[in-house]
Amino acid sequence: MAQTVKYSEDGVKYTQGPFVAVELPSGNLRVEVECIGHECPVLPDASIYILARKRKLDMGNTKEPTGQVQSTVDLLNSLVLTREVFLNNNTWMHGCIERR
Repeated sequence: MAQTVKYSEDGVKYTQGPFVAVELPSGNLRVEVECIGHECPVLPDASIYILARKRKLDMGNTKEPTGQVQSTVDLLNSLVLTREVFLNNNTWMHGCIERR
């Protein structure tokens, strides 16, 4: 099951992988990701949003949530295990683009 953290939570311990579901003040969830050296998760790289759009994944933070954010987090964390999503210069990204 996807790890869920509060929007204002600092010092997050990532127990399920780098992707987490963040509970916003509105009560909705959105996908965020670990950023090495930061106290709290951040919004994912654009390559993750492109992947989500192609696969029709719910990244959250919408006016009409589908309730699938946790499934998206679980899928993204599984893609880390298969190295389809990888860490490049402290940024979790998808694809074969190398940033300098």
